[in-house]
Amino acid sequence: MFISFDLDDTLLRKDKSVSDYSLKVLNTLKELGHIIIINTARSLQATEKLISLINPNFTVVNAGSLIIDDKRNVIYSDPISKDVTNGIVKELLNYTNTISIQTFDVLYTTNKDYKNPNAVFYDKKDYFLDAYKILPCKLDAIKALEIIKKYDVNYTSYFGGDWSRFSKNPNDKLHGLEVVVSYCQGNMNDTISFGDDYGDLPMIKGSFVGVAMSNALDDVLKESKYICDSCDNDGVAKFLEKYFKLEV
Repeated sequence: MFISFDLDDTLLRKDKSVSDYSLKVLNTLKELGHIIIINTARSLQATEKLISLINPNFTVVNAGSLIIDDKRNVIYSDPISKDVTNGIVKELLNYTNTISIQTFDVLYTTNKDYKNPNAVFYDKKDYFLDAYKILPCKLDAIKALEIIKKYDVNYTSYFGGDWSRFSKNPNDKLHGLEVVVSYCQGNMNDTISFGDDYGDLPMIKGSFVGVAMSNALDDVLKESKYICDSCDNDGVAKFLEKYFKLEV
């Protein structure tokens, strides 16, 4: 099966660690021939250490806009064009002063205090590259809808609604999973996914077995058929061990 999971507040505990137990379960399933997939809204740079730790078969980053295999080969890349990125950002600056723009190598940000080795302060010049995601904070829903219609981009809110994300249509975590399944000539009936936030919901609902963490947002819990233990209690690993009848 294709086993896809979000990182923050899903596989990762609240302190951002991964237990040895969780790693052992995932490694056991990989050895049995199952396809292990990290599926996160994080950038590639922010995921690198966890890729090295977990050793997945595939990693979906930037919420479905960029996918690499276990040899770091890019198998899918679909960013927002430079021109569209500049157009969206210019409009967003009329409504919010807190924006981040993720390109392949660099995270541009309007926050001078943001501590990230790959972050560059954005001084409102037109020098962006193609962007995998554009992240405004506390954007009015009506303005978000206007941007969606004007630029034909994908949109979702997360982190309880304070932050939202624009990406190129049709990219989201479900689409990322579908790309991996198609690449491997598999079937979506052989998928199992885990998540906790709004951005995980399409993946959870679109998988054959979609699982919400018990610590997930209420809206995610309400729309999920399966619920596992919390991230701090190794919910992903416990569910997988029981589902596949492992002896770990």
